Amino acid sequence: MINQYNTRFDRGCGPVRSVINLSQVLAIILLLEMITGCSPNDSKPIPAGIKDFRATIVTPDGALLEWTAPDEVDGAEPGYYKMCYSTTPLKTGEDWIKAEPIDDPPIPLAPGTRQKYGLTGLEPGTNYWVGIYVVGRNHLHSEYYRSAAITTGDTTTLGDYTLIDIDDSSHSSGEWLGHRLVLLNFWGVWCHYCVEEIPDLIQLHDTYADSDVVLIGLDWGDDNPNLKYFVTTNDMAWLNVFAVREILMQYQIPGYPTTIFLGPDGREVGRRVGKGSFDTYQSAVEYLLEKVEPPAQ
Repeated sequence: MINQYNTRFDRGCGPVRSVINLSQVLAIILLLEMITGCSPNDSKPIPAGIKDFRATIVTPDGALLEWTAPDEVDGAEPGYYKMCYSTTPLKTGEDWIKAEPIDDPPIPLAPGTRQKYGLTGLEPGTNYWVGIYVVGRNHLHSEYYRSAAITTGDTTTLGDYTLIDIDDSSHSSGEWLGHRLVLLNFWGVWCHYCVEEIPDLIQLHDTYADSDVVLIGLDWGDDNPNLKYFVTTNDMAWLNVFAVREILMQYQIPGYPTTIFLGPDGREVGRRVGKGSFDTYQSAVEYLLEKVEPPAQ
């Protein structure tokens, strides 16, 4: 751990003209502190920390991490990031020292810029804590560390389900195989945060309408008239079906909304729990499109 303070003898409350031994030097320093109330051990400025550190999505082997680049502090401009991960919480300095270092973090960008990092190489279905802090050009680190708890996803393959849409037509889950990327959005009209993200999902759907990125809504807890009225009124142009308990159990949906990302073979390649913005979903889609192999022709 880098020390936040630097002991200096060239800037005190007054010069020491002569010294005989170390004990006399220390005595003079303490005397000066008592008389003047100041200390020669002034601390250097501390770099500002990052903001909004979180996982946009988790994948079976890691996560897409995002944060806001730190402000600049005179004399402590951001130099680089230190990042690490651990299977135990990062609570103390010792925890951070014992954590596994991440060797290739990005460099700090201009203050206020959103930054991203794709963490890979982790074990599926495992709890991790990921940490980051700023090291300034003066070699001191930010006072406040930032850490995020993540649980990596599983490599589950979509099961075989028959699901009913708002027009009482049947759909096989096999219809979703073979696409470059499929987003299964588990939601409900009764869910406040689900409804809040609908305009962002509409924008996402329209953005990728001509690509092989497919959005599917899986409703839980609404009757047909209520769901049909909401979908039609809000011009939700993607397929919405009623989820069955078996698919909820397969993906162990912890809350609503939850979005499961599937690759061409129906295998889970990412998930997001909670409401997302258009920017959040687009970041996730673009990140996964680079990772997922295109479907076989």
